[in-house]
Amino acid sequence: MTHMIYVISGAANLVVGGTMVDERRLAPEQLRGTSIAGGDTKRVTAGDVLYIAKVPHWFKVDAGEHITYLMINLEAP
Repeated sequence: MTHMIYVISGAANLVVGGTMVDERRLAPEQLRGTSIAGGDTKRVTAGDVLYIAKVPHWFKVDAGEHITYLMINLEAP
């Protein structure tokens, strides 16, 4: 699954890559975990557009902050 994400408001630290912790499968191409070990962290804010394809990713929202985003899921070819 590939994700196109548009950040509408707020901010968060986006962790991309690394290894998913406590991974579990929800659907054939949908995995969930409790966190990510390793990976690169980038700050994302309102107006950012993200393209994330087939790598673990996680929005880590700091206390007192929020993030609102629109995500479009695209099936990978």
